[in-house]
Amino acid sequence: MATRGLSADEIKRRAQLTFDKAEQRKLDSERAFDALRAEQAATAAKTARLRALRLAKESADAEAAAQTVAEQ
Repeated sequence: MATRGLSADEIKRRAQLTFDKAEQRKLDSERAFDALRAEQAATAAKTARLRALRLAKESADAEAAAQTVAEQ
């Protein structure tokens, strides 16, 4: 970026705009990362819940099968 012939105020204004843009990009990336982490946490919780349900069903099915064999 050329600064020849620009006043000190114009140079400061441009520098501030550049800084503001960088700060905004940083905030946007932090928000996106937080959203990603929240999505990953939700997926992990859902996976754990579904796994627990699957294990409970498998256990109940095994007990029912064992009871059926015992009755015969």
